[in-house]
Amino acid sequence: MTSVYFTRSLLLATTLLLLQGCGVFRNPVDIPADGMRAIRRDRVVNVTLMGGTALNPGRGAATRPVQVCVYLVANENWNPGSWLEEKKCSSSSLDSHLFAAERRLLSSEQAQQVTLKMPSDKDGWVLVDADFGSPAPQGYESLRLKTNSGEFSFHVVVLNGTRIVDGMVLRKPTTPAPPAPLSKRR
Repeated sequence: MTSVYFTRSLLLATTLLLLQGCGVFRNPVDIPADGMRAIRRDRVVNVTLMGGTALNPGRGAATRPVQVCVYLVANENWNPGSWLEEKKCSSSSLDSHLFAAERRLLSSEQAQQVTLKMPSDKDGWVLVDADFGSPAPQGYESLRLKTNSGEFSFHVVVLNGTRIVDGMVLRKPTTPAPPAPLSKRR
């Protein structure tokens, strides 16, 4: 019985070593023009979407959910093309500037986490766009946030009313109040 167990273990270990040597368990690699192998690692960009209390107001004071598109792009001036009009937030392999895209439905007083991946050696932009209805509200702008290569990227985006704002700059640091003067003892 022991020899059967030992033989199976030895066979399994040999198989795993052969697979390791063949590259089954290796990281993905890019082979540049000079023939040297470089390891390609992706980095994660986290975006927290937060719906405000007055998100996408409808008739009266009722709020409505809003479709939010989060894009991770290489170019600051990138805009969703006409090919996205029918399929909002679709990613296209034809667009070399688009790393990733994700669509979420966000309700009032709700928070959602979006995690996107991009090459670690590239700078990028997070573009957050929302469909508040047709026609777009006057003065509406999508939000663009810079993400630098090699850095941890975490962004908070607040959607309230028909506006999209960077939640990391909403709260200004406050200076603590000076201590109250000590009363004199008698």
